[in-house]
Amino acid sequence: MSDDRHKQLLQPSVAIVVLIIAVVLALSGISWLTGQAPQEASSSPATSMPTSTSPSARTAPSTLSSPSSSGQTGSSAAAEEAWWTGCRQQITTGGALLSAQRTAAMHWAQHVAAQTSFDAKKITAAQAKAQWAASKAFGPADMAASAAAEPAYRAAASACGTPARAVDPARMAAAHACSTFATKQADAIGLGRAVVAQWAAHLDMMGHKADMTEQQYMAKWTAMVQAAAVPLAAFFAAAKAVGTAPSCAATTR
Repeated sequence: MSDDRHKQLLQPSVAIVVLIIAVVLALSGISWLTGQAPQEASSSPATSMPTSTSPSARTAPSTLSSPSSSGQTGSSAAAEEAWWTGCRQQITTGGALLSAQRTAAMHWAQHVAAQTSFDAKKITAAQAKAQWAASKAFGPADMAASAAAEPAYRAAASACGTPARAVDPARMAAAHACSTFATKQADAIGLGRAVVAQWAAHLDMMGHKADMTEQQYMAKWTAMVQAAAVPLAAFFAAAKAVGTAPSCAATTR
């Protein structure tokens, strides 16, 4: 496909998509490259999986520990202990899932940015193809990591809901802080699932490129690029909000 024909495919909305992707890259910490290719590469990943250097999402602080039960009845102390244990589990497993999602999202953002920065004449075709191949190589590991972290989080989700009435008043503020932290984390995870699903859909599309004509492939890819910008920006903003949420720590007396 010629460069002119490729430009015609994305011309109507390229400015909007490039702007949103620029915001995404800023939120995710990905640098804006200066070169990109006219058609997405579909070469096989390198034999050795590259190591991602993307920062992980914030996980549960090590200070989230069970409070002492001094001055409480046996049943109320046990109920409070159960709440803290469940909340700790939700935040810990949520941190692992959010970290996996953010890594996958960064690779997807890099993959999409290869197209938008090429269309904006910020990188060359060779640079775009290299960026596509590099980000694609992380795909299988991204999917595996997210899938592996899901079951544990789903099993623990909602444990940090409204703090149990058994929580000692002296620790109620800390409990509410943990509940708020968990809610922000859950919001980010929900958005992360949508982003990971987009990345998975594109990885599957690349694996079935032989089943499509060049025109069909490029039309589908163009639609994916345009659909990726808003979910990516929303996810990275939510993940950043988790990182700046009030500290979650149980006060021990």
